[in-house]
Amino acid sequence: MHFQKNIKGDEEAMAIKKRAVAGKETPTVPDHDGLKKKSVLSEELTSNKYYQHEAPTQKDAFAEALVTAEKNKKRVMEIQVEEKKAQPKIKEGRFIAITTEAKLEQNIESKYGTNDRVTITFEVLLDQDGEDSVTLIEKFWVSRSDSSRYYQLLSQLLKFDARQGFHIKDLIGVACEVIVVHNEISSGTYANISDLEVISMEGNNK
Repeated sequence: MHFQKNIKGDEEAMAIKKRAVAGKETPTVPDHDGLKKKSVLSEELTSNKYYQHEAPTQKDAFAEALVTAEKNKKRVMEIQVEEKKAQPKIKEGRFIAITTEAKLEQNIESKYGTNDRVTITFEVLLDQDGEDSVTLIEKFWVSRSDSSRYYQLLSQLLKFDARQGFHIKDLIGVACEVIVVHNEISSGTYANISDLEVISMEGNNK
């Protein structure tokens, strides 16, 4: 009997502790006011025309972009960008010029195979005062042919047969009178030097 009383006492003590702990806890109350405020704000935004315009769905934005693109396409339907072809830098005729640069390119691939090429830069004076000028760059493929530009023009610049070999430096600083012609090809019209004659000038170092 004494043992049973102790058990009963312990159960009563445990029950008292549980009630004490339960009394300290604060019950959670749903925040109905907060939910209501958020709901009201959401309704105001979705009913606002400005909000609807500024924040369309991704699908609506894409559809609007397509409509705008179609309108703009019709607006520029007749506008066309023409092919831009090269125009000559200088008119045809005789001009005074001086060679300002020359270089040798070796083993260059072309439609005729691999060959060497000499490139010469001519500064062509547009008037007698020499205030205005145009740069023309001429390329010469190395050739043994008598009819080649390499033989005809370079031999005149060097004053000897270019096919015998020469120093590239001897092609720089040569004053000459050049004949400029226009050559038309598929990409446009270009000014080229067809012939030249060296001019003897005092102080011209070769």
